[in-house]
Amino acid sequence: MPFMLSRQQSLGWLAAGLLLAAGVLAWNPWGGGHTEHAAYSLVRMGVLVGILWLAWPDLRRLNPWMVGLGMGAGLSLILWPKVFPVLAVLLVAVYFLRPRSA
Repeated sequence: MPFMLSRQQSLGWLAAGLLLAAGVLAWNPWGGGHTEHAAYSLVRMGVLVGILWLAWPDLRRLNPWMVGLGMGAGLSLILWPKVFPVLAVLLVAVYFLRPRSA
C-alpha cells in the first residue's frame, strides 16, 4: 500500500521545504546577491504556503466562486495596486450580500 499524504500535509511539507531551501541559500558562503534574492523569494513563498497550511480546514468550507474572487483581488493587488482598495471593498460587499442557502 503506497504512502499517501493529505493535501494539508502536502502543504505543510512544501512550506517546510521552501523555508529550508531559503535557509540553505541564505547561509550559502559562496553565493552572491542572486542567492539572497532567491532566498527572500523562497521565504515569501514558504510563509504563504505555511499560512495556507494553517488555514486549510477553513478554506475547504469556502465556495469556489469566493476563492476565485479572492484570487482575482490578489492578482489585481499585484498588477494594479491603486485599484485594490476599491476591489477589496467590493469583495467584502459581495461576501455579505451573497445568496445564502436555505
